[in-house]
Amino acid sequence: MNWPRALITELAARRCIIFLGSGASAACLAIDNIKRPPTWNAFLQNLIALIPGRGTHQPIITDLIDKEKYLEAAEIIYELIPNLDKPEPKRQKRKVEFF
Repeated sequence: MNWPRALITELAARRCIIFLGSGASAACLAIDNIKRPPTWNAFLQNLIALIPGRGTHQPIITDLIDKEKYLEAAEIIYELIPNLDKPEPKRQKRKVEFF
């Protein structure tokens, strides 16, 4: 990659931060040189399968994923999947409303 000289200077002087978004891993390959990390869409779709009785919530979550509202979909999935490493003692219980 050909980096602009001004960017190199700013990085070297610690006056600049490189921000890597979630797409930075899209080009990564596993050790088998075939598998890639899932996209947010695929990752969340896979998690839907872990929700007990997902039929009632799946359309709402799928709609959020289709609209690329990944954080909202992930929060709902997090609340609905049992037995995650949730910090129960410090966590406040809250009601999740689905519109």
